[in-house]
Amino acid sequence: MTPPSPRRVLPSSILDNSTAQMRSSLVTIKEVILAKTPIDSKVWFIQLGSIGMEAMILRYEIAPRTMNGTHWSVGNKYFEGDVWTEDILSNHLLNVCKIMII
Repeated sequence: MTPPSPRRVLPSSILDNSTAQMRSSLVTIKEVILAKTPIDSKVWFIQLGSIGMEAMILRYEIAPRTMNGTHWSVGNKYFEGDVWTEDILSNHLLNVCKIMII
């Protein structure tokens, strides 16, 4: 099943962020990941209410480390048509993550 077009379901506040703004907001996270993890690490990135643009930028920035492919947002759905948020229990996250940046 193909998810709905982001232009049809996303709040304008999400669509208004430029890639440059997103990239600059991820600099500290990127630096911590690069400093604290070996290059063969798997990183689980969570950005609440996100459609994954930040995750795609960070995935590029931390390569060759791998990152979760989907579900960048956790908890209850944030808006109608939200296919990016998964209701994952926090205990599960604590069991699979060695480093968690909040």
